[in-house]
Amino acid sequence: MKNILAVWKSFLSDRKQLIVFTVSMTFFFLSGNILTSFLDVAQNRGGFSFTDPVLSMFQPVNLTWFTFIVIYGGVFLALWLLLKEPAKFALTAQVFSIVYFARYFSMYLLPLVAPETIIPLTDPMIGIFADGKTFTNDLFFSGHTSSIMVFYLAFRDKKIWGPMFAVFSITMPAAILLQHAHYTVDVFIAYFIAIAAHAMVYRMNEKYGILSIEKKS
Repeated sequence: MKNILAVWKSFLSDRKQLIVFTVSMTFFFLSGNILTSFLDVAQNRGGFSFTDPVLSMFQPVNLTWFTFIVIYGGVFLALWLLLKEPAKFALTAQVFSIVYFARYFSMYLLPLVAPETIIPLTDPMIGIFADGKTFTNDLFFSGHTSSIMVFYLAFRDKKIWGPMFAVFSITMPAAILLQHAHYTVDVFIAYFIAIAAHAMVYRMNEKYGILSIEKKS
């Protein structure tokens, strides 16, 4: 813990890095709040569905617990790793900001309703500790898939964690499809949005000398 605090103290002591980190986190929370505030709208407005040829090949299977074990495990693991690398923490916040804004605009422009065969992906933690809502029309594109892909891209250079997040980025979206919680295109596009956001952020930071990270194994 002392080493982590020392790393952050050194990172934030640089005025430029402090400003970039503050701006990065501001946009992260702003984009997240905008997306979250739109979920009720997406859930209650009209929309359209279509026959997904992939989902039509099998009956849905309830894999809710598996999905959330992977996503929560991935989030906590990623947070632990990011705490050791403040620059990567800020860069990942920037990537998520773009993903969140992209997801908001894509849901706004493409109003889909859930497949008729969906088994709702109800968050077990919310169900246990709070009277939470279950959203089924927050579809295009898959937030779970894009999130786990962002983590994979952030840690793909790690000898242990890279392969682990690679497995997560395949098995969790597969579970989502098996549950008919998303259309196939939702999951497919989510990968490309995450890749594009990651590339945009890292290239912009490199080109303009904003933030840089040392590659570590």
